[in-house]
Amino acid sequence: VHKDSEHRIATAQSPSTPLPGVDAEGARPLKTPQKGLRKINKKTVKHTLRMTEKESQKLQKWADRAGLPKAEYVRQKVFGKEPQPMPTSAFWNHLAELSAIHDQTNNIALRKQIQKLILEIQAEATSPKEVSADGNHQTVAHQGPIA
Repeated sequence: VHKDSEHRIATAQSPSTPLPGVDAEGARPLKTPQKGLRKINKKTVKHTLRMTEKESQKLQKWADRAGLPKAEYVRQKVFGKEPQPMPTSAFWNHLAELSAIHDQTNNIALRKQIQKLILEIQAEATSPKEVSADGNHQTVAHQGPIA
């Protein structure tokens, strides 16, 4: 199982059969090389926010708890999402055990079911929750490289 602090993707890894969209080592989503092109940051508007030292520390604490930079934490909150705390090491250990079972089975249909289950569990535990007007929380659909 791989946990990426930026994208928080957990994957079942097998040297011979990497998951779709992940390199052979399972380290990063595959990217199409584009020589001469720079990644364009569409976030061009900068906002400055003043707060007390105590408020800043509290913001840092909540962002750290979610495993996000402060700017991304605030961005998610502003757009009606509730960032989730990073799962515990026990969670990742259990996911690693499930991944090992995935790697050991030769049944292709079962491998696909386990792979799907791993991704669903990971998404449920780490994806931000959408906050509706009535205060209910719903998991936001996973929008990363693996669907």
